[in-house]
Amino acid sequence: MSLLSRRVFLLIFLIFLLLLGVGGCTWRRSKSTLTLPTSAPTPVILPRFTPHVTSTMPTATPIISSPTPGAPAPPPPPPQVLPPTPTPRMHLVQPRETLYDIAVQYQVSLKDLARVNRITDPTRIKPGDALIIP
Repeated sequence: MSLLSRRVFLLIFLIFLLLLGVGGCTWRRSKSTLTLPTSAPTPVILPRFTPHVTSTMPTATPIISSPTPGAPAPPPPPPQVLPPTPTPRMHLVQPRETLYDIAVQYQVSLKDLARVNRITDPTRIKPGDALIIP
């Protein structure tokens, strides 16, 4: 077989495959049929939009009230009186006393007592230490 006849044979074979593929697509028909409703659709009535324009009319002249020149200025507000800060209570640690005992005695939490006095280990207090009671 010559080169030209091979090309012609290949071209005819490709055209045949193409036609077979396209033809195969049309052989299959869908068995489902589309049925259209026999009654006419009922018309839907939409509400009409009526624009309403509202505007506010400006007053003739804005009224600006200014204090009269002879009127006294309002008195300044009285200074705020702050309650006095309570004097911190102090406690002197006695022998065999624990931080927990002191917290119970003054009805404060152990955490607050340790935090105010910057105590990281509650077992490290000793007699003679001065503690601030929150």
